[in-house]
Amino acid sequence: MSQSDPGTTGMVQHLREVRERLADLIPKLHEANERCIQSAKPLATLDELNLAQRQELAKSIVAACQDWEEVTIVIQKTIAPLESIGSGAQDRRSEGGH
Repeated sequence: MSQSDPGTTGMVQHLREVRERLADLIPKLHEANERCIQSAKPLATLDELNLAQRQELAKSIVAACQDWEEVTIVIQKTIAPLESIGSGAQDRRSEGGH
């Protein structure tokens, strides 16, 4: 019987955790995208808006963009450790390992 490599087991568990976290974040990203889309729609009638309405529109767009950026930062932080996994495998292959 073969035994599992503890490093591989840990990596598999880590990948599962990343997958679960991303599964939670994808709907949040879709919601943030939708907020950006909805907040920008009044731009089509910008020439009809008074100064106060334009300022409110600007605030709405900025808030939606900030929400989107926050979600994307969390996604980037979630997947960042995966880059080291890929580079570690690349390093082992270049050293003649499997």
